Amino acid sequence: MVAKGYTQEYGINYEETFAPVAQLTSVRSLLAIAAARKWKLFQMDVKNAFLHDDLTEEVYMLPPSGYHAPHKVCKLQKALYGLKQAPKAWFAKFSSTLAQFGFLSSSHDSALFIRRTDRGVFLLLIYIDDMIITGDDASGISEVQHHLSQHFEMKDLGHLSYFLGLEVSQSSEGYYLSQAKYSSDLLSRAGITDNKTESTPLEVNCKLTPLDDTPLADPTLYRQLVGSLVYLTATRPDISYAVHLVSQFMFAPRSTHFSVVLRILRYLKGTLFYGLHFSANSSLVLSGYFDAD
Repeated sequence: MVAKGYTQEYGINYEETFAPVAQLTSVRSLLAIAAARKWKLFQMDVKNAFLHDDLTEEVYMLPPSGYHAPHKVCKLQKALYGLKQAPKAWFAKFSSTLAQFGFLSSSHDSALFIRRTDRGVFLLLIYIDDMIITGDDASGISEVQHHLSQHFEMKDLGHLSYFLGLEVSQSSEGYYLSQAKYSSDLLSRAGITDNKTESTPLEVNCKLTPLDDTPLADPTLYRQLVGSLVYLTATRPDISYAVHLVSQFMFAPRSTHFSVVLRILRYLKGTLFYGLHFSANSSLVLSGYFDAD
């Protein structure tokens, strides 16, 4: 059962709805710290996260279809999926649970929580209901996981391997962050099925203007591809400039601009397994396929 949040009215049955989520810079920083200090990374997931939320407002809803209760309404004791305030209520519930265990929210990212004890330091990063946990004491991490399991129905996903479309591999040298599957799905969406690749994301001295060639009849695909490429720059800084260039024409893209997007994608096709390598000496480099063995 879900709520029809689109029928809610501001100031009557909801007010604030904003809930912070982890920034990509925080994800990369966490990996860099774990690589430098040779910490293990663990991942957990909360089942039905929004059903744990406590509501601060009085919210009433009509009984669901099929339940015959004339002249009666339901008063919600907990949040439901679909409620506008559910994400905010969930974050408040989760952060208060962590605070009971000694975690403090970072001033740089509200979704990053830090706990310091005599035994070590523990870091927890959350994105809605997905979280990464790391630290310098394995038994302390187990205690954190046990504490969370006592309050929420949790799923232990073991060592971190996939988070927000980011693939994480680990070896004795550090961590490797890539988006190979994300890139492959992006190529399929663009309809690139041949073997043609490009050695660079842009031609030499490439210059684009708002009046290049003819306008695209339907700019939807262009905007979808460019938006996806923007997210891909999280692990592919080598395409950042090219993506920045084509993103300037989202309002009225033209065929020349679309050709440049296809060139970026063909470059990705030839460098599918490139990503960021976080090594134990704190260096960060763009590298090719990383052998996790």
